[in-house]
Amino acid sequence: MSYTIVDIYTRPSTDIAFFSNWSDLQSHVETTYLATGKLLSTEIASSSDQLTKTITRTFVDQAAYDQWHTDPVMVAGIVGPKEYNNANGITHVLVLPN
Repeated sequence: MSYTIVDIYTRPSTDIAFFSNWSDLQSHVETTYLATGKLLSTEIASSSDQLTKTITRTFVDQAAYDQWHTDPVMVAGIVGPKEYNNANGITHVLVLPN
């Protein structure tokens, strides 16, 4: 059964850009998750006021998400974005399935 998570980022103003330099992780995600069928889809949506960005990722199952969540490359790769978000007042909420 697939497992879908939702990341919700909210910024205080459109003058502050959302973090967008994911190039360090791109090839790892492609080879480890997309090419193997562990990550089925990623959808990105913005609110009408452009203050909120929602990223919905669907994994093949919870085990694939658990691997993603504990993957040392992914864990190390989100340090920069977390620091950027904290420095710029961007909040993050992770919504997991019940």
